[in-house]
Amino acid sequence: MKSPDRIKTVFIMGFGRSGSTVLDAVLGNHPNVESVGELVNVTRVWANPFEYCACGVVARECDFWRRVRAEWAVRRPCVTTATDWPTLQVQFEARRALPRLYLEKLQYSKAFQEYAAGVRTLYEAIATISGRRTIVDSSKNPVRAMALSRVEGIDLRLIHLVRDGRGVAWSLAKAYQKDPKKGVQNDLRAKPIWRTALMWRVVNRLAEIVIREVPRNCSMCLRYEDFVTAPQEALERIGRISGLDYSSMANSLAEGSSIAVGHTISGNRVRMGGVIRLRADMAWQEHLTEAQRGIFWWIAGSKARQYGYSRDAK
Repeated sequence: MKSPDRIKTVFIMGFGRSGSTVLDAVLGNHPNVESVGELVNVTRVWANPFEYCACGVVARECDFWRRVRAEWAVRRPCVTTATDWPTLQVQFEARRALPRLYLEKLQYSKAFQEYAAGVRTLYEAIATISGRRTIVDSSKNPVRAMALSRVEGIDLRLIHLVRDGRGVAWSLAKAYQKDPKKGVQNDLRAKPIWRTALMWRVVNRLAEIVIREVPRNCSMCLRYEDFVTAPQEALERIGRISGLDYSSMANSLAEGSSIAVGHTISGNRVRMGGVIRLRADMAWQEHLTEAQRGIFWWIAGSKARQYGYSRDAK
């Protein structure tokens, strides 16, 4: 029986550039839900004077995040500090930790208990300051999701978000110059297609392993393309695993309404626009060359077919 004081956490996992920031914002428009973006990066963002909250204020000066930071400092065990928190994250959220987490060895260690207390009290701090008992964390990292599944006090719901890897590859093939106010924290170099294809395959495979760690009625796989073209059906499915009614939000999206963005930190630059409109980004179909498509399909085609994508998609 789940304890009623558990923090319900809807965790969006998958590969980058798959629409997680948009989905995070949509889910955060529910009156009982707080959308926070990629919470995995929170202490780094707080320490950087040039990282912005989606509200337009430098994150460490944002009133919401200042209050969360103060609340977390009160709640978390004294042995866990914001300074040593990244060390604990590396220990339990890096890919090398997955086999030990999967075999249920790490969560009995003193270090894991410290990590668990830190992450649980962080979610509790956000819930306290926001007044909302469901948190959306779009950190994406499947290993973090696995670690959260081992933390007592967190009622975890998992959404494995998948986007056609060719769309991801096209997005990552473009370079961006640093512009913190627009959500680009560093110069982003173009990524080669072969590397994106390989990592897309690996990360989605890890997500498949992790999603089995929560009850079937608390997890789902969602294609980005299905979400943006049929949001009502997607939100109905999300509502079933999260225990939330998204019918009014689904109706608003069907009418073409914009999506308000709250205090999300880290994530795609689209969060800095204040509002988001749901639209399918299929530019890859026009811009990827046949050679680039062939490279992606040679490396990751079998995994893409598993999710229902066709090599001949136009």
